[in-house]
Amino acid sequence: MALATARLRRKTLPARQEFPAPAAMPPSDSTTVIAPVAATAARVVARPSVGEWLRMAPRSVWVLFDQGMVSLTNFAASVAVARFAGGEQLGLYFLGFGGLMLAHSVAKALVWTPYTAAVPHKSDAAKATFTGSATFFAVAVGLIGSVVALLAAAGCWWLSPASFFPGVLAAVALAAPFWLLREHVRRVCLAELRIGEVLLFDIAACAIQLAAIGLLLVSDQLTGATALLTVAAPALAGFVWLAIRRRRVSISLAQVKRDGAETWPFAKWLGGGAASVQAGEQGMRWLMPGLHGLMATGQLAAGQQIIQLANPLVLGVSNYLGPSSANVYGEGGLAGLWRHTVRGTYWLVLCGSVATAGLVTLGPLFARLVFGADFEQVDPLLILSLALGVFSTAAHLPIEFASVARSRGKLMFWTAILRLTINATVGVCLVWLLGPMGVGLGLLAGNSASLAVQWTALAREVRHA
Repeated sequence: MALATARLRRKTLPARQEFPAPAAMPPSDSTTVIAPVAATAARVVARPSVGEWLRMAPRSVWVLFDQGMVSLTNFAASVAVARFAGGEQLGLYFLGFGGLMLAHSVAKALVWTPYTAAVPHKSDAAKATFTGSATFFAVAVGLIGSVVALLAAAGCWWLSPASFFPGVLAAVALAAPFWLLREHVRRVCLAELRIGEVLLFDIAACAIQLAAIGLLLVSDQLTGATALLTVAAPALAGFVWLAIRRRRVSISLAQVKRDGAETWPFAKWLGGGAASVQAGEQGMRWLMPGLHGLMATGQLAAGQQIIQLANPLVLGVSNYLGPSSANVYGEGGLAGLWRHTVRGTYWLVLCGSVATAGLVTLGPLFARLVFGADFEQVDPLLILSLALGVFSTAAHLPIEFASVARSRGKLMFWTAILRLTINATVGVCLVWLLGPMGVGLGLLAGNSASLAVQWTALAREVRHA
């Protein structure tokens, strides 16, 4: 039986096959195997360059970082004046910087806001001449501001030669056009979302301003008026930028006239509104020396500087929301703009509330440590009132950019007139009764009314769309 089984197996199974030997492997070249692995490992392990970090991080993060650097530089100037020149000189510096902010707000309304809204829709060829026209208008606003400040200084000197106002206003007149040039370069870069470029520019500009403050300290010439002149020094970086980027800035007087005619119907409302808002806000501050003295004005300045520690957040959001609101409205219509505006307001209010709690708690101690002996008694209620005023102003940013995107310049103008009216009546009475605290509460009163009107208008449009 076993023999039969073996015979059957030999018949049914195939003959044993001989498989060919495997082909010889090519000579082992370590570079053919190791080089790709090493290259991959290098890409994983190597640290990104500065340019790669700039591309990897969200734009909004770099905008906040840039604005923080600029705000800290201005804060350092205030601290230097307070510690080395005293509280009264800080008050003078504060009033003069308010004059510069008036010119800044008018330039923002007349030049930079229309530029930011329009430049994304321009062709590459048209951008150069449009940027040149914006540069022309920014310089013109600065020069007009200088003339107005000089006339005001002459009037103050004629009325009271011993007054401190003529010197401060003369410093504002000298600094205004140069400061606006520096700000213009920043706005142009931000409008085109050249974040890395504006970051490098501001590093140079801040270094120049700090060096100028250092020179004044060394020479023992630091006062409120001379500190105002240091904001003009970074214009040197602006001139260098214009020289390097001259192909992107082409000024043609004929094109300036055409671009002015294109933007003026909308910009005139923004400009009038900005001037009205600043006139109301700065007017309350300029009343302080006459009603309560320069030292009280210095206390107001210290409180304002403490609140402005949150400035990077506020201005960074402003620099980001300006271009993005126009894009959101173009892509998502009123519904998308509503969601974008509500979300921006929510985050501003949330961050402002957290910042207010921290500033009220730590602000008085911070004032004593940083600003010196003249600021031993900064009232927490002063910081609270100023925080409410400043953050209610900041809460306008999302809704105002929504108004700009919808070309509602007339609405913004009349709400600005409303704020001016409330500041000139309720605000002045509060300043007279409460001193520095009245400034913050006056701002809050005007801002609350303006916000209510603008949000009602947007909600009505969304509901009817």
